[in-house]
Amino acid sequence: MWKSAQKQQKRIQANIMLNKDNKEPQTIVLIGTKKGSGTTYITNNLAIEFAKIYSKILIIDTDIKNKTLTNNIAEKGSEGITDIINSRNIENIDNFIQKTNNQNIYILPAGRNKIGEEAFLTENIIKGLEKEYDIILIDTTSINENILPICLTSIADATVLIAESGKVKQEDIVKAKMEIENVGGKISGIILNKNI
Repeated sequence: MWKSAQKQQKRIQANIMLNKDNKEPQTIVLIGTKKGSGTTYITNNLAIEFAKIYSKILIIDTDIKNKTLTNNIAEKGSEGITDIINSRNIENIDNFIQKTNNQNIYILPAGRNKIGEEAFLTENIIKGLEKEYDIILIDTTSINENILPICLTSIADATVLIAESGKVKQEDIVKAKMEIENVGGKISGIILNKNI
């Protein structure tokens, strides 16, 4: 089972890096078609694959409601991106980024502050981080939960859509693809997760 999932992640990594529309993509958003698609799992494992090639991988957890990635790999109760946005102080962003147990992988946790999704829509934070990290993976909510995932695709170099195999309807994938492309997002691939 693990070998099959690992093959799929290597394939999507190749699709991202070799896609002619995305010249050397650096910032990649991972979005589920529905809640529970397994976006966090894919984000984490894709980071591990990229860390075999690059020396500095950053994962940003923008799922501020569930904080699954933050809860799994960051220190408990960590400040993070919501605290940076709330304080409007991006100069000290390095103080919020943590090294993970995986070599070459860092995380910017979701944070402790409650903020509205509209406050999230600033590309200054992400664009500033591109100078320091080889690859930035953004784990976000599913496309049907709020507007944040769509907005993030508009500033990312590439987008990976994640759907749960056997539970997603083809029209949901087509609708999500259209929404992403309507804001200028570039889809590098679709992963059918949980298909084993």
